[in-house]
Amino acid sequence: MAASIIGGLLEQGLPVENIRASDPSQDALERLKNIAPLAIDRDNRHAVEGADVVVLAVKPQVMSAAAASVREPLAASGAMAVSIAAGITLESLERELGAGTPIVRCMPNTPALLREGAAALHANAACGPAQREIAEAVLGAVGTVCWVEDERLMDVVTAVSGSGPAYVFLL
Repeated sequence: MAASIIGGLLEQGLPVENIRASDPSQDALERLKNIAPLAIDRDNRHAVEGADVVVLAVKPQVMSAAAASVREPLAASGAMAVSIAAGITLESLERELGAGTPIVRCMPNTPALLREGAAALHANAACGPAQREIAEAVLGAVGTVCWVEDERLMDVVTAVSGSGPAYVFLL
């Protein structure tokens, strides 16, 4: 999903020098580097220093470690975190990233890989209108977006996003 978001942002005209990517896997970094000449790093902390927006495109089981690695630089810069990890609540993200961190939880679906997806977004109280607009632009690079005001509905979106495209494909 990270590669799709990066590709979508580049297609929309975001300069490549404004994008940095981090992954502990050198193979994953090389695949990202094949998209464009990105600044890549195996150290999350170094990759997010000075960032305005940090997209946490990790599996739910590694979110705690990923969040711990970026907590200090996020706090130092006041950057917004955007999580695409399924099932990780804002409460959990706020605990991991620190109270007052602007956070957007989102759930893109598989068609986002083709930039034809749909994503639901839900922001915490620390996100202002400008940050919500930025989050919408980031996820809008891979499809349509809609805001969900009740976070409990994110679980419904996750279930539908996970299986809905497969049902449509089957039909």
